[in-house]
Amino acid sequence: MKKLSLTLVFAMLMLMASPSLIAQGQGKGKDKSEQSKEKKGNKPGKEKSAEEEDDEDAEDKMKEKGTKADSMKKEKKQKEVKAMPDSAQGNAYGKTKGELSGKEFGQLRSEEAKQKAATKHAELENEIEKSEKAVKASEEKIAQAEARLEEVKSKGEVSEEEISKKEEAIAKAKQKIQELKEKIKTQKTAIGKE
Repeated sequence: MKKLSLTLVFAMLMLMASPSLIAQGQGKGKDKSEQSKEKKGNKPGKEKSAEEEDDEDAEDKMKEKGTKADSMKKEKKQKEVKAMPDSAQGNAYGKTKGELSGKEFGQLRSEEAKQKAATKHAELENEIEKSEKAVKASEEKIAQAEARLEEVKSKGEVSEEEISKKEEAIAKAKQKIQELKEKIKTQKTAIGKE
């Protein structure tokens, strides 16, 4: 969203600035001889022609547009300066070290990082243990469901369609448990527990 708004502002500035850029290039093509003729033709007693008045009006308008563009550029810069602290990407760890020296501050930071890594490692181990317990509980439920299904099959109380549906549900549950086991295995290798 931020990039979109910045591109829109940039596009608007370009559209506003383009007429002023075109107008600036119009006066450069005149030769010195033409300019001297114009100076001689504009004697103090004569009135200005309609073309000259139109040119002056156009120049005034261009100057106004230029000042508008300049003010918009200044506003944009001010917005960027205000937005800088929010959009800064770096870490300013050393700015708030207080009375600590560089070495002491570095050692303190490394201890904090080690503690953070240790707590994260412990949390991951706890998560793995919970997942393993959930897998074991699910396997027990599946075993019980299979035993009940075999019992129902032997008695012949349920139709073949219902039996096949239950077998499919058990197969899906086994497949999900196998996927969970694979995830747990990859998590264990990630933390180096195996």
